[in-house]
Amino acid sequence: SASPLAGMEVAIEAIVVGDFQNNAQPDNGDLNGFFVQEEDAESDGDPATSDGIFVFAPGGIDVSVGDKVRVRGTVVEFNGLTEISGVSALLQCSTGNALPTAAEVTLPVTSADDFEKYEGMAVIIPQPLVISEYFNFDRFGEIVLTTDRRLQPTAQFEPGSPEAAQAMQDFLFNRITLDDGRSNQNPDPAIHPNGAEFTLDNLFRGGDTVQNVTGVMDFAFGLYRIQ
Repeated sequence: SASPLAGMEVAIEAIVVGDFQNNAQPDNGDLNGFFVQEEDAESDGDPATSDGIFVFAPGGIDVSVGDKVRVRGTVVEFNGLTEISGVSALLQCSTGNALPTAAEVTLPVTSADDFEKYEGMAVIIPQPLVISEYFNFDRFGEIVLTTDRRLQPTAQFEPGSPEAAQAMQDFLFNRITLDDGRSNQNPDPAIHPNGAEFTLDNLFRGGDTVQNVTGVMDFAFGLYRIQ
């Protein structure tokens, strides 16, 4: 859940799998950084540990998905997200590289911590998922996905009952937040889950399904989310 190298200066070389820099280029968000992942051939082969990490590099050189980069900085735990910060060197080694294979993730999980081993990595959820909740869609671009439509536990079971508590626990293991890679509030335009602009001709409703959700596993504001 936390890196044993936290506080240490490290140097890494890996492939950019998610570009969320905040600059003048047409990136996919404004998180002031990017995600990198080890090439398939260089993976440690341990499915219990992540091969990716977020690089927080405001003002750094512009990178693109598929670039191989070399980064020197300090390992930190930022509100639960392992990242490299305080970047002292950022070099572009090559461009147009094959991307690491996206890790296949399925819902439900047996523990919320099951997502930790994918943190910072490219992931894909091949199964169909239901748009269950979109309260924060207009404000933060967030959508909650589950395997099926969920009722409020207390709409099914007596408040305070063991059944209601279990239903809430089941929900926590059967959800993932789909985020748009932007941190500003009420962004314009809103982005549809298919990546295009949300309009009256390209809209969604609660209960609609999505499939093959693909992105990078992030952790922010107490939730695992796919950017």
